[in-house]
Amino acid sequence: MKWTLINSVASQNNPVPSATDYSDVSSDNSADNSSDTPSDISDTTDNTDRDATDTAGQSSSSGSPSDNPSTTSEPLTDSSFSDQAAIFYVPHPDDEVLNMGAAVLEAQNHYQPVVLVLLTKGAASGAFKEVNNRLAAYALPPITLAEFTEARVRDFYESARYLGIQTDNIYVYDLPDGQVTPASVREIILTFEAKYPQALHQAMSPGDTHPDHAAGGTALHELQNENLISSCRYIISRPLWDLYPAANITRSVSQENMIQYQNALNAYYVWNPDAGRYSTGILSTSYNFGLAQKILEAHWTW
Repeated sequence: MKWTLINSVASQNNPVPSATDYSDVSSDNSADNSSDTPSDISDTTDNTDRDATDTAGQSSSSGSPSDNPSTTSEPLTDSSFSDQAAIFYVPHPDDEVLNMGAAVLEAQNHYQPVVLVLLTKGAASGAFKEVNNRLAAYALPPITLAEFTEARVRDFYESARYLGIQTDNIYVYDLPDGQVTPASVREIILTFEAKYPQALHQAMSPGDTHPDHAAGGTALHELQNENLISSCRYIISRPLWDLYPAANITRSVSQENMIQYQNALNAYYVWNPDAGRYSTGILSTSYNFGLAQKILEAHWTW
């Protein structure tokens, strides 16, 4: 599998950043069954999100498009199809499946192409410590932060592949995790609007409790208000579903896509240090992965 890695922030003078052929990755999906896991780490996960920048419990609906749910509408019906691109701005590895998965699968029935843009490599996740604790329990050497983030990106690519995204339609940026700004995401959105005019742009809600999520939504909302993009929607993360029930448009994973979705989730469970796979998702936010396995939905507002 070829990776496309983009390290620089896009600019309007360079609307399509040059892609670097990053590496060949072997897709070893043989997840560790944990039968040999030492007893003291047999369950290293809990019901907390280990992203160091998590701010769950806060809320900020000011300026959110969901504040006016009566104006929401869907441009396409379930039976329609368009050659309009659908672009998802993914804040961290695993958001593409945890928060956006059902929407990504649904988009492939209506839009062409479907594009994933990863904004950060997830360096701020507390799972870095959890991974090294588990390696130590196996008497294996620790990994560096750079190796950890590459493992998160590796899992992201595997998940995206199961969601049906072509490798050429996956882009990876390296914005600072926990310090993403609306300005930096704004430039990226403009880059892809230039590449795919009239695209449907999708980011997390501006009112999201995670600052990186909110930064993407804020940037998209600003561009929408300035009429610099014509079509957008805002993905609502699971903790906020109940806050905007009237504004939510809900899509469940269809029966025909169920295996794809489960495999995309499972990409983040794989423990295979020899292949650079460290269960980065389940060690980062086991609670949300558990919810995703049970509640197979995505929520958004226009």
